Amino acid sequence: MLSPCCSERIRVEFHEEYYHCCDDGYPLKVPYLVCTKCGKGYAPRYTADEQRELMEGKRAGRMAS
Repeated sequence: MLSPCCSERIRVEFHEEYYHCCDDGYPLKVPYLVCTKCGKGYAPRYTADEQRELMEGKRAGRMAS
C-alpha cells in the first residue's frame, strides 16, 4: 500500500494508546500506518483486504469512465 501524501511505501508502527480511567494491567497497542518518506501517520480505517477492494473499485470506476 502506498501513502496518500507521498505515494511511498507505508510501514506499520504500534503506539500505546492511553484512555482516561483505564484500569487494565497492560498497555493497549494500536497500529498506525506511517509514510516511509515524510513520516506522516494514518490511523487505519480498513483491513488490508477491505482497502484493496476499495482501491480496485476506484480503479474499475476510472476505467469505466
